[in-house]
Amino acid sequence: MVQLAGTTGLPHQIRGRRYHHSKWLLTLAMKCSPPLHLQVARAAVFDADVSQLTGMGFSRKHATEALEECGDDIAMAVEWLFAHCS
Repeated sequence: MVQLAGTTGLPHQIRGRRYHHSKWLLTLAMKCSPPLHLQVARAAVFDADVSQLTGMGFSRKHATEALEECGDDIAMAVEWLFAHCS
């Protein structure tokens, strides 16, 4: 059972342990998601790759699916698209 008290200073009950500092949650959140500037940069690269694939004649839906299937590797995505969408 997970009870999160936020930043109000109330104890956090997680797996039977009590955490009295919201710093612990902040540290956990920082480990779980990349910083915002990296998320924005990744989104810009992803959009540029989708645009490049749509410029080759593939639909946006297929281009997005290919990039997601291939871990954002555009060369592999092109191969995936030719194998699955031709």
